[in-house]
Amino acid sequence: MNYYQSPNSSPANGNRRPTRVKPFVWLLILVLMAGWSSVAWVGYVMADPILAWAAGAATTVVDGGAGVAETWGGKQAGETVKLVGSSGFISQAYGLASMIVKPLIVIIWGLGMVALFMLPMLAMILGRIVGRLR
Repeated sequence: MNYYQSPNSSPANGNRRPTRVKPFVWLLILVLMAGWSSVAWVGYVMADPILAWAAGAATTVVDGGAGVAETWGGKQAGETVKLVGSSGFISQAYGLASMIVKPLIVIIWGLGMVALFMLPMLAMILGRIVGRLR
């Protein structure tokens, strides 16, 4: 028995801890990482077209809203909606969203990769905790 080994942790007592992760688990983790990377890549590539579509749809809705305001509230209401310059607001919101979305996708991808890499270690830790609770 080793000096650092407790008398109750021998393999004969059934308290053996796994020290290595099996190669199959690492292969599964690599497949999951490839899948996660492809999902992140598709999101990264599709971010600009989706944001452009949303900005175009919002501009169409606002222009239709100006027509509705003019119909229901008269010419002054329509001019007021046009004066506010909501299309400028939409283009500013589009610019802000396009600056934030792509870096956010990269950050979320990186956090997911770290989580997938740590998954076997976390599973071993949770296995020990559950084993102690029994």
